[in-house]
Amino acid sequence: MSTLKSKPKGWIDFSAIKQNVLFLTILEHYGLVDTFKRQGFKLVGPCPIHKGDSKSAFHIDLTPSSPRS
Repeated sequence: MSTLKSKPKGWIDFSAIKQNVLFLTILEHYGLVDTFKRQGFKLVGPCPIHKGDSKSAFHIDLTPSSPRS
């Protein structure tokens, strides 16, 4: 039985999204990948939210999560 039915209309289950969608996929969807420089398993670049000037203000760790038990 789905627990989503017990949530209010418009509810977004961010924990489910976080577990099932790669952050890189979100960046690709919005065309933001090219604004970041890859450093190993990290992407570094200007903040896409605040549209800042600093080229190292926003860090994204793309390290695969360890399996959950």
